[in-house]
Amino acid sequence: MKRSIGKLISISTIMLFFVLAVGVSGALAQPDLGITQLQVSPSLANPGEPITVNIQVTNVGVDTASGANISADVTNSGTTVITHNFDGIALDPGETQTFSFTWTPYVTGTYNVEAGVSVINDSNSANDNTSTTVTVTTNPGAVIISDFFATPQLFADPSGCLMQPLVVSGFVKENGVGTSDRVYIYVDNQLKTFVQADPSNNGYFRASIAGACFDHAGTYTVRADVDRGNGVLATASQDSVVSFNPIENGTPGIVPGGLYAVDIQVTPFNLNVETGDSDQYLIRIKNLGNQPDTYFLTIQATDSKVNRWTSLTGDKVELQPGEVAYAYMNVEIPEDADLGKYSIFVRANGISQDVDRVILNVVAGKNYGNGGSGLNYAVDLAIIPQKLNIEAGKSGSYAVKIKNLGNLADTYKLKVITDGEIQDWIELETKNITVNPGKTKYVDLVVNAPDGAASRSYPITVLAEGNSNDLDKVDLNVIAKVRSYDVSVGNAILSTDKVWTDKPKTIDVTIPVTFSDFKTDEGQYVSVKLYVSKTVIDTQSVYIPSGETKDVIFHFNTGDVPINNQEGTYNVYGYARIDYERDQGPASTLRVLEPGIVSINLSKTQVNVQPNGTFTLTMTVTNSDYEKNTYNIRSEGVNLSLEPKSVEVASGESKVVVVNGTVGDLPDGDYTATIIVENEKDSSDSAAENMTITVKQKKSILGGGNGNASGVSGYLLLTPGGIAATIVGIMILAAIAGYYVKNSDRWKKMIGKTRSTKGPFGNGNNNEGKKPDEDEGGEAVKEAKEKEETGKTNDEESKPVEPKEIEKAVENKEISEDNLKKMWEAAEELSEETESRPIVWEGASGLDLDRFNIMQEPIDEESGNWGPRDAEHVLLNLDNIKDEFNQHIEHVKAIKNSMGEIAKSTEQKLNLTKKTEKGNRKSIRSKIIGKKGKTAEIKDSYVKDAVESI
Repeated sequence: MKRSIGKLISISTIMLFFVLAVGVSGALAQPDLGITQLQVSPSLANPGEPITVNIQVTNVGVDTASGANISADVTNSGTTVITHNFDGIALDPGETQTFSFTWTPYVTGTYNVEAGVSVINDSNSANDNTSTTVTVTTNPGAVIISDFFATPQLFADPSGCLMQPLVVSGFVKENGVGTSDRVYIYVDNQLKTFVQADPSNNGYFRASIAGACFDHAGTYTVRADVDRGNGVLATASQDSVVSFNPIENGTPGIVPGGLYAVDIQVTPFNLNVETGDSDQYLIRIKNLGNQPDTYFLTIQATDSKVNRWTSLTGDKVELQPGEVAYAYMNVEIPEDADLGKYSIFVRANGISQDVDRVILNVVAGKNYGNGGSGLNYAVDLAIIPQKLNIEAGKSGSYAVKIKNLGNLADTYKLKVITDGEIQDWIELETKNITVNPGKTKYVDLVVNAPDGAASRSYPITVLAEGNSNDLDKVDLNVIAKVRSYDVSVGNAILSTDKVWTDKPKTIDVTIPVTFSDFKTDEGQYVSVKLYVSKTVIDTQSVYIPSGETKDVIFHFNTGDVPINNQEGTYNVYGYARIDYERDQGPASTLRVLEPGIVSINLSKTQVNVQPNGTFTLTMTVTNSDYEKNTYNIRSEGVNLSLEPKSVEVASGESKVVVVNGTVGDLPDGDYTATIIVENEKDSSDSAAENMTITVKQKKSILGGGNGNASGVSGYLLLTPGGIAATIVGIMILAAIAGYYVKNSDRWKKMIGKTRSTKGPFGNGNNNEGKKPDEDEGGEAVKEAKEKEETGKTNDEESKPVEPKEIEKAVENKEISEDNLKKMWEAAEELSEETESRPIVWEGASGLDLDRFNIMQEPIDEESGNWGPRDAEHVLLNLDNIKDEFNQHIEHVKAIKNSMGEIAKSTEQKLNLTKKTEKGNRKSIRSKIIGKKGKTAEIKDSYVKDAVESI
């Protein structure tokens, strides 16, 4: 058994390492994001004409990608014109998303547009980057509309009328000069209004269309045309999305229980600022809904360097319905800034949102292109913005402006001084920078707040050290990540869990999705997807009230992708997402079966039995038919009696059957038996498997006696069979005593002359010290008297009863239960007198204990090990065996006490003499156990082992 346990431990260790290895490999997700398309429109443009860049990204890997970054850089002659980033992107396997931005070139030349994607554990980097070009040339005489803008998201009340104005703006130029042309504004080809371009302001125009009404929610095309009466000379267009109640996909707007809408206007719409000067925009925010809302203001310029020139005063606004608030956008233009026109977008983001676009014109100031102020060395360092708010798990950046006020070039070493806790969060674009006289340079200071960062404010100081020094101090506000949404997906419920390859079927799948909105306690639209073995089958956008669960129902056919009527097991599960919150539900199994005949699998194909013995095995029967069937179980090759004789198996199911088999009276040897299952309605639907039956006469029932747990003591103490053997052994000894009680003449004489002076069969007198002839005639007198009465000698009286006689008496029930019980006390006291040696009789030929069939499989004669079945039974049932054994012990104790009482009454019935001489006791004792003064050899090893083990 030690060897068996060792094998089990080794197998368990291997399985543990295998599970850990699988777990580790499963934990290493392998997405593969690639840029599948990079498109610019138009690719040939005039100066001032907007260029739209579309970046298409696909996850061609096998795992979901999360936290991805998509970036795009536009360069001209090696100089970066604009950089655009999309952060925190998530894509499921096989999913494609498109990311777009617009930028306007003002200088002729060839622009290079390069896009890249990055994600943790990306399995293939070869498809992460791609590029294209845009050519900007001047077309003499061309009239163009540049920097066209229309409000991208609009919200309508239940009547379909807009709750905020549709704003349209742009520039009309001819040969690069602003015109006074009339611009006509259309929405889906319906003329809404017209405005006049301002030639003194580069042909700038702006229209605000309030109260426009729409028949339905959707995407509408907003277009501007320049028409001088002889045809359209220039046109530009952009899509706007109009949302009704309720809104879709969680986009802020009108929701049940309240109307949410906001209007943001930034003035002036076109601002001219000289280099080296500063100015402000006024931002007006109005809550157009009937519910309170909180808005966060953000600035985003088409040219990334403009973000360094701008900052906000009052970036958070809380408004009641109908309330208006104001904020400011500050602009500070460096003296060496590139001249030109820049678009700036200002957004108000709350439950509802709006965006407005303004134009910043950078014109030459009085010191533009000149040197410094005449000082040898002087520097001015400023950080923009003065306060930065970032959410935990995200990044933000400051622009560190270094302006050389002297007339000599200088090199500055930049240092960041802050709380040690956030030192690792901060990255400087460069730590050393050289600035020429009168010039300004910017260095990005990036802050990466970790996911678990707590809400707290930190001071940050940046120092520039050169021939002259300066520093500036700003605040960093970290906002702990607050989950406002929670979505959970339940187990997919299938209309059926099995189909056949030749009978494709449409499966109905119910996905329970639960949604909660912790911020507003309102419902939202949740995107729900159905997956079949990692393939997206369908997507639905479902409105779910906060705190409720909705069953989303999908349908798919097993004849379609990805199953295609192919046999196999497929996982079906749901996936839900709203903003950053997502969840994947547990998978349900769909089996696609190939119709066919029955199949079986035997748990073992070799068994060892004795002649007329039994064996047990398990058989798995699989029914691949369309209907439930009953299969008969029989054997060939060897005549076996098998139970059960039949089994019923449901359609497309497998059933495990415990089969009990009995062999006949076969000689020792190996036999091949064929186990067959056969459909009782169709004999052609059958399956068979061969097994080897080894018949071997059992030679030893008590084990190898090698001292390990496979011996008698281990078996008796650890298995139900062993416990039964213990009780059987006790009953055999009781039978022996009962037999002697029944033959009272011999028993009385033996007992009367062998009992100690104390005990239930003793008289309590101590005759030690007396001579043999002093005890009522002595030993010789007694023997002579008994010889006369019986005609037998003492030798004849001491002749032992053969064990076969005892066995025969037990089988014929000649020994009563009372007599069996009387054995206990007598056997115990005789055992004490013989120094705990078992009771034996000379001439014993051994008891046939094999017929008790204690073990179910023979013990290996060479190793002494149990058969696998017995070892497995012990290991799996240790606790039950222990409890059962303790119950048997208590039961035996009770029997012993009862036998003690019976023995006392038996003592009186036997009318034993009160005076027993020491010599007589020794004589009778010698007749029972052997020659006088010596212990007889135990000739029956089976009895010896059984008694000592008990």
